[in-house]
Amino acid sequence: TSVSSDGNYAITTDLSRKAILWNLQKHTRKILDRKANIYSAYFIKNSNNLMWQHDSDNEVIVQNINGKIVKKFNPGFPTYGEILSSDLKTYIASDEDWNLFLIDDQQKKNQLNKDSGGFIGVGKLLNLMFSGNDNYFLSSGRGDLCEAGKTCVPFRPKETAKNEQEALSWVILWNINNHQPLYDFPGNVAKTFATLSPDGKYVVAGDEDSWGYVWETSSGKKLFQLWPLWAGQPLGKNLKTGLFEYDNSQLKVKPPKDFSESDGFKREDIFSLKFIDEDHYLRFTTYVPNYAILYSVTDPKPLKYLPLGHHPQISVDAYERDQSIDTSPSAHILVTGKIDQGGILVYQYNPETQTLKKIWNGK
Repeated sequence: TSVSSDGNYAITTDLSRKAILWNLQKHTRKILDRKANIYSAYFIKNSNNLMWQHDSDNEVIVQNINGKIVKKFNPGFPTYGEILSSDLKTYIASDEDWNLFLIDDQQKKNQLNKDSGGFIGVGKLLNLMFSGNDNYFLSSGRGDLCEAGKTCVPFRPKETAKNEQEALSWVILWNINNHQPLYDFPGNVAKTFATLSPDGKYVVAGDEDSWGYVWETSSGKKLFQLWPLWAGQPLGKNLKTGLFEYDNSQLKVKPPKDFSESDGFKREDIFSLKFIDEDHYLRFTTYVPNYAILYSVTDPKPLKYLPLGHHPQISVDAYERDQSIDTSPSAHILVTGKIDQGGILVYQYNPETQTLKKIWNGK
């Protein structure tokens, strides 16, 4: 799922191999392709152009909302996540082995990173997104396995890394102009999900082990760690017991009683992170489809638990489906897939009341 910047449209690709354009205002849909790559839906930001990949020949089709073909090209491989800059000149995609490529408007292909095997993010896609001005892009897939609270190995570009996989595995902010990494953002473990704030000032990342962090993009500085949902503020490791300690006295908003997996198991696994306005983002939890958690980008504590409803449920059942959730921060629109049905769910966020309202069950 990918939502247009103005929140009026979305494109989806699904297991039935359909590429579908959804009009979120008129509540209509149009099938664009019946043989689409299921991981290729992308709405080019700040434009009326969208794209997907034809599954049989790997051709990427770029068209506008009226159906006019704007551009076609072939990266030479099935994409497992792709993005295209607003000027249609810079295309970035991952293949099935999490190798990362950049193709410019002259069709020159540059391999940014090469995976050497054993990627611990297996079972999810490599996440990619441009900054608002297309000067940078963010990639994320797995954490660096650095123990929480300790200093991690500093980032080394792929030319000097002992293992090429090191350059791929972390949350990385890249410079589009020279195709080089600016900063890495360490601390997460295993399957990792990251996003950029709409103004480009912050990176927020979380992982399946529930570690979450906020960094400053201008300096690469870590600002804080997100507080655990039940435990509260992390105080560090007790040297006598060897256990991490927490203070929940300032945790004013705690999970609702039904914030759990269907069998009642309490979960904090971060499934996806998406900004819903300039300063706030939503945190989604694996196997917990009935709530999104609202955060301010300047506060490690959750602000509110926003109910999403039970029937149908949003798609938080498999890690590769984190890309089935997307937002338009400017229009305050949230679009998700469904766990066991086709179609989409559309929600409208109200910044004044900080509430979400389901406005369409698209089928």
